[in-house]
Amino acid sequence: MADWTLSDPVIVDWPTTKAFGLSVDYQQGAIKGIPEQWERYVSLKEPLGLHSDVQFGVCAMISDEEHGMSKTFRYTCAMPGEAEELPEGFTRIVLRGGRFAKFTYRGPIALFSQAVEHLWTEVLPKGSLELRDSIEFEYYDKRFKGAEADSEVDYYVPVM
Repeated sequence: MADWTLSDPVIVDWPTTKAFGLSVDYQQGAIKGIPEQWERYVSLKEPLGLHSDVQFGVCAMISDEEHGMSKTFRYTCAMPGEAEELPEGFTRIVLRGGRFAKFTYRGPIALFSQAVEHLWTEVLPKGSLELRDSIEFEYYDKRFKGAEADSEVDYYVPVM
């Protein structure tokens, strides 16, 4: 039995949301740098007093002009809102609104990538959800407790 659970999806309409944060490009499957990216994000924003009860982990595929979609994606650790001045290395992003399937992950953050892989390789291919081309994102709020077994993160997948 896995040390984590993933809820059945709840379909939600997400509003367009402005955010800002630290973006890094990764190759699909090569995500080992994401925990360090989160550490850097926190170390850059906290000295400036930037705080939010909600954080996003936003994943956007990068288009390759010559070949269409590539196997590269941009992951952004972000907080909602707008800032007049951004910390060095931060960018502004927009989470485009639309319909999403929200899955709630419960378990330690170290195992979160296993749940996401399971979702994309087992759950979604066998399910009835019709996916659409858009960002997918993680939603962290007060339920997130890092390494704790009862930690929760919502994972949003774009659907029709």
